[in-house]
Amino acid sequence: MSDEELTLLLMQIIRNDGNIDTLLDNGFTYSSLSLSISRLKEDGLIEIDSRQIQLTEEGRRWFDRTTRTAGKRGIYKYFFDSRQYRLEERYPVEAVYVPPKIEGRSPVE
Repeated sequence: MSDEELTLLLMQIIRNDGNIDTLLDNGFTYSSLSLSISRLKEDGLIEIDSRQIQLTEEGRRWFDRTTRTAGKRGIYKYFFDSRQYRLEERYPVEAVYVPPKIEGRSPVE
């Protein structure tokens, strides 16, 4: 993913109060994530309070403008192609899939 795509994905995660695992799987570290969040705050795209991080009005406009430029419209602007999570083979509907453990990550408690 390009830097702009990663920033867009970070903005999407912030917008939807999502999970950062996708960013960590795509090369972000906790320190680079912290730096990116600080940069977004300095640019006025997000605001941080004691309880949450959220997009500012300018951040929402940036997100919408950037997704339009990337050719994502409607609900598709919230979806990103994550081919690494696709299964190689089809499983029966009644099967239970347990994803492999990612080395180096401790489970969230």
